[in-house]
Amino acid sequence: MIVTVLFGVGLGVSVPILASRFIRYYRMHQGIRPKFTCDNVWCLLIGGGGFVGVAFVLHSLRFTPQDAIFSLLLISMMAVIALVDFSVHRIPNKMVVGLFVWAIVRTLVFGYPSFSQVFLGALVAGGMFTLIALAGRGAMGTGDVKLATAIGAVLGYPTGLVALVIGIIAGGVAAFLLILTRRIGRKDYMAYGPYLVLGALVMLIL
Repeated sequence: MIVTVLFGVGLGVSVPILASRFIRYYRMHQGIRPKFTCDNVWCLLIGGGGFVGVAFVLHSLRFTPQDAIFSLLLISMMAVIALVDFSVHRIPNKMVVGLFVWAIVRTLVFGYPSFSQVFLGALVAGGMFTLIALAGRGAMGTGDVKLATAIGAVLGYPTGLVALVIGIIAGGVAAFLLILTRRIGRKDYMAYGPYLVLGALVMLIL
């Protein structure tokens, strides 16, 4: 348990650091004005403390130390994606590739999900979100499609599909509330990445 907690602290501290690097990159190279940055002491403390809490939750759910460490690594990657997307409306390709690599490694180490589930999860999720992106005419970007495909691969079929449905519902509720409170307009773009990540986390823990 101690090793898992220490590993969680390290990942929790690294999340805001890595997210800040991506945010700065998009600000400098694409001229995007971020909603927030994660380059202060409070972000490091919140990240480290938050991942300690996640480590205890995984322990209480009887995750083995090895599976808990792999899960913490996955959660950290998705946390970076969620922070960056929420701040600058961009999903880092490097982190998406990391999710695909994690899916393969998890299959090799644990044997689940199987390679067929990984492939089918990616195929179904990618196909579904491609259709949503095309039908939405720009409401959902290619980054969301890539992230959904990666989540489908990481969780496998049908778990990944359930996670994405949860994410879509959560995103829809958030969009409705934002429109209702006039925070955004009907045609404004909102970051769906955090909600897709939320759905993935729910299914990962369950």
